[in-house]
Amino acid sequence: MRKHRNFFLLLAADALSPFPPSVNLVASQRHRNNLKGQHCCYATHSAFPVPQNSPPDLVELGFLRPKPQEPSNSLGLTADDLKAEHALKEAVRTLKTPRQLRLFFVHLLVNSCVRSPISTWHTFQDAFALDHIVRSDNINIGVNQALEEIGRSLEEHGKSLGVYGLPEPAFHSREVELEFAQWKDREFLATRAAKATAKLNAEQYQVYSEILDAVDDGRPLCAFVDGKAGRGKTFLVNAICNKLRSLGRIVLPTATSGFASQLYPGGKTTHSTFKVPVDDEIVDLESPIEAHDPRGELIREAAVIIWDEAPMAKSSVLKCVEETCRRVMCNDLPFGGKVVVLLGDFRQTCPVIRHGTRRQIVNASILSSPLWRQFSLYRLTQPVRNAEDMPFAEFVDSIGDGAGPHVPLDMLGKVSHRDELIDFVYPQTTLADPVKCLKRAILAPTNDQVDEYNEEILSRIDGVQRTYQSADSLKEDEEIDGVSPETVLKNVERMPLPGVPSHGLTVKANGVYRLMCNYAPDRGLVKNTRVVIKSLGKRIITVRILRGLAGVSVLDAEDILISRISFTTPLESGHTLVRRQFPLSPAYATTFNSCQGLTLDVVGVDLTRPVFSHGFTMPMLGFGVAYGFDKPIDTKIITKPALLEAFKTGYRHVDTARSYRNEIEVGEAIEASGLKRDDLFVTTKIHSAIHGFDNTIRTVDSSLNDMGLDYIDLYLIHDPKAGSELRLETYKALLEAKRQGKIRSVGVSNYSAKHLEEIVAAGYELPSVNQIELHPFCQQKPIVNYCKAHSIIIQAYCPIVRGRLDNSVILGVARKYNKDPAQILLRWSLQHGFVPLPKSSQPARIYSNAALYDFHLTEGDMSELDALDKGNDGAISWNPVDVD
Repeated sequence: MRKHRNFFLLLAADALSPFPPSVNLVASQRHRNNLKGQHCCYATHSAFPVPQNSPPDLVELGFLRPKPQEPSNSLGLTADDLKAEHALKEAVRTLKTPRQLRLFFVHLLVNSCVRSPISTWHTFQDAFALDHIVRSDNINIGVNQALEEIGRSLEEHGKSLGVYGLPEPAFHSREVELEFAQWKDREFLATRAAKATAKLNAEQYQVYSEILDAVDDGRPLCAFVDGKAGRGKTFLVNAICNKLRSLGRIVLPTATSGFASQLYPGGKTTHSTFKVPVDDEIVDLESPIEAHDPRGELIREAAVIIWDEAPMAKSSVLKCVEETCRRVMCNDLPFGGKVVVLLGDFRQTCPVIRHGTRRQIVNASILSSPLWRQFSLYRLTQPVRNAEDMPFAEFVDSIGDGAGPHVPLDMLGKVSHRDELIDFVYPQTTLADPVKCLKRAILAPTNDQVDEYNEEILSRIDGVQRTYQSADSLKEDEEIDGVSPETVLKNVERMPLPGVPSHGLTVKANGVYRLMCNYAPDRGLVKNTRVVIKSLGKRIITVRILRGLAGVSVLDAEDILISRISFTTPLESGHTLVRRQFPLSPAYATTFNSCQGLTLDVVGVDLTRPVFSHGFTMPMLGFGVAYGFDKPIDTKIITKPALLEAFKTGYRHVDTARSYRNEIEVGEAIEASGLKRDDLFVTTKIHSAIHGFDNTIRTVDSSLNDMGLDYIDLYLIHDPKAGSELRLETYKALLEAKRQGKIRSVGVSNYSAKHLEEIVAAGYELPSVNQIELHPFCQQKPIVNYCKAHSIIIQAYCPIVRGRLDNSVILGVARKYNKDPAQILLRWSLQHGFVPLPKSSQPARIYSNAALYDFHLTEGDMSELDALDKGNDGAISWNPVDVD
């Protein structure tokens, strides 16, 4: 987790809007001529007609309304425009300030909520400009200043007034002038720079000097500053910014994420600064910035361009930025000869490639860009943040390197129920004060767990509650692969989607939520910003920012208006969903990945399920149905009753295979159980005898049909005996079935490290699971170590070693805990992080195999059991891990 300390408190500087709760008046001549000190009322969209003999000045001000016989949309307003108007009227009625209204208008524009922006502008221009009109005592100047401010806000989103057909200001402040005006207190900046420079260590000072020398000499420089978390990268950048700004130079600090951009005064996202298109479908990104543009002039005048979190960006974005710099500078030098400083840590988040393989992710990295060779590498290795606690600094480093120490769960406090975890992190006194919630979180691996926690926590908060339904549509209106748009829309209503608000979003006053988009980066309203709900309207929600300032949590004094916006996301069906919803999500619980960037003092972690890299979860204890391998029994007769008994006991993870010939009975048991499909985890496997791409696709369909399921949670290659070519064809087919939504995750069984490396060499993503024979007598350490190093979950078959339960060590440990030997072996497996798959047809045994959570083996017990290992000689099954 990265600690963010440099926050800036934004206080409301605007006077309260003088609009009464419900007003449809036109300013009188007297009001217009003497604005200062008056209670001025301007029309939003009058419901009353203006008399035909209205004075000319009302025409000049744009106050004329439709004649009585003309409908409202004579102004060219569409249904979307009217929705936007209703939202703006609602904002005006609730006494929102002109500044808030301007931001709200920009938000509506960039999220395609207004079809006719010019009509809406004419309707509300006086409300938008009221504060400027009052201060300037001139309507034209006030309206012009409001347009300028709206234009600058649009620039933050890579847009412009012209894009929406809005008028350009009569006089336009150049961006260069605005940048200089922002940093006019040079003496203050020089003082801060001097203090910071005195604190730089040798590594930081080398980078600092190299950059300033390049600026002084007017020579090009491309530098990459590599440093793990806590190495002082942020401190270094702020020192450089303050020094150059104190000298009257322009610095453009940017970051890949909006959250990180807020670490720097004047910071913006790289996409915003260079107007890089945000579209994964575009391969060759092209910025609209030209040399003569105000933004082009700003880039040209900049002494240094800084880009934090650069390793998170795609190489296509780096290429776009470089081409923009060359175009603005009118030369062919790399980056136009600018001083460009990239910072980051390649150990952190890689570029996000949807369903991308390891090879695709590597190819998308800036390391794969031809431009990378232009950069000189500077390393920051000395801990700064934790300099006084080197053991802790080394501990954090080891985690970043993927080699963190094993932390025994005995060292941590534990609870048995979800309510206890909530009570620990969020006692009722804390929930009553949203400010106290900022540095607390419950972490869980999956979105559905997070949703369950948030729903329960919200139910404990007093406040008005409202549920908002999203408006969903698809870009495509035809069937794709036989799936109709109607079916897709019905399914997405109940399906959680990454990065997209819920279809039914429940919002509660006084609740803490997070923004799901970069709302207004220039005001700190970026993705994942925590906000507190102040009031709930039909079309707008009013929030305030919850910030960490100098280690203290504070609530901003300024209200912010949030409206529904459109989220676009591709679906597994091949369709593209467009969901219009408020960009909010409860922030009490979050996934492990989403907590990056948070500083947390109190944390609760839900470890009840192992975590797949794709986000789905699997119960830690499975139930195997591989009957008939050790004794001659009719698997079809025994499977259904045994599985129903397992479901009754509490098992929710079923492991079968095509070769077991009982998938039909598994499906019958699932249907007869009455359990929800989402509560079950079903695994099956394809045997080497039927490997191959086409065979595999047909086999997956047969498994779905036989079990009567819409999808299979995990499909494994049962063994590697078919040879390299067929293995890879089968694996490729399973990945295709996953893409089609037929299976959720792909895994293997009985694979050794060489078989797994074969998948890597072919450029495919590694499997989520490797199922192998695993118990104290056969621990398969080379395979286990490889899987753990590559985040592959290990399932253990034959976890209860038949014929070995009378071992004296096992019996001794069993007597110590008053447990049976099978329970000891299963507990050993769980404590090693394996997912055991015991099987039985006897109700008593099925029950006892699940009674594993009321005791914990000591380190000494585990060591005794570990000492029983005989390698592959200890195997009791076929164990074909060594085949070629």
